Amino acid sequence: MPYNVVEGLVSALNSHEKCVKGSKILLLAVVYQRDVGELRKSTSLTLLKLLTAGGAKPDYNALCFPSVRAAGQCETADPGVT
Repeated sequence: MPYNVVEGLVSALNSHEKCVKGSKILLLAVVYQRDVGELRKSTSLTLLKLLTAGGAKPDYNALCFPSVRAAGQCETADPGVT
């Protein structure tokens, strides 16, 4: 599914004569389930990697994960949440 999302995003940007490289893209709701403090099954990590590989400047918004490392691991403000 993340590959389909990226393909659709590229198509949408192309239809507006924009390219992925250098585009700022905001991902919302990066966690897999509501109120669950884990990213294990989140497809958003794959989206972040694919967009970054394509030259985009992706960002995300998730209150429970103020920081996500490129390798897919999370850093949180609460050390009890992994």
